[in-house]
Amino acid sequence: MIQAEIRIRDCNDNEPQYELYEVSIWVPESTEVGSVIYGVHARDEDSGSFGVVEYTLLESPGSIFKLDRNGGQITLEEPLDYETAKRYTLIIGAQDKGQPRRVAKNFTLLVEVQDVNGT
Repeated sequence: MIQAEIRIRDCNDNEPQYELYEVSIWVPESTEVGSVIYGVHARDEDSGSFGVVEYTLLESPGSIFKLDRNGGQITLEEPLDYETAKRYTLIIGAQDKGQPRRVAKNFTLLVEVQDVNGT
């Protein structure tokens, strides 16, 4: 009887996918700068580097928010003021580290600023 070992190599055949592609959150205007306000997560079914996801902030209002490229956490970088802006829209992209890279459909985060001083 001849025995053979067969190894199957994964190929980059899956793109990252979000559970939801649009989320709306409420953030009080009193939220401290440096606070994580949301964590983006896309899942890629591939193995190894093919399944590792990197995030990119494609559209954002200035430098108010920062996105951690590897972890997906969105951090508040400037104070919020309800009287200045009541809503922000962030568009986030995700891609894996395969070659060629597979890209997810964009994710939209709607940030609703909650007034805390009652004006």
